[in-house]
Amino acid sequence: MHSLYFFNIIVGGMPKAKIFVDFWNFQLSVIGVMGNQYRMDWTKLSPWLMQAARSIVDADISFEGMQVYMSYYRNRPDDQRLRDWASNFLDRVPGVDVLMVS
Repeated sequence: MHSLYFFNIIVGGMPKAKIFVDFWNFQLSVIGVMGNQYRMDWTKLSPWLMQAARSIVDADISFEGMQVYMSYYRNRPDDQRLRDWASNFLDRVPGVDVLMVS
């Protein structure tokens, strides 16, 4: 099983959480479970994960953002579309920061 995402929860005062997502491990796992036609609503992912974390620890947790790590190939047309989507949509979702490596 690959690590799809993880939380960094900081205590001392109100607990804070930052979510880290490995795009390709997450995406391939979603496809494996839901099928190739399923489209993730990335605007709802961090709120859903935060709700789950709050219910697990039974406390209020401050959302400190979600970082999505993604790799792509520069000379591949499909990856150029992925890069454009990540830059023009995903990176603009409130609280989401995309880090891309080619």
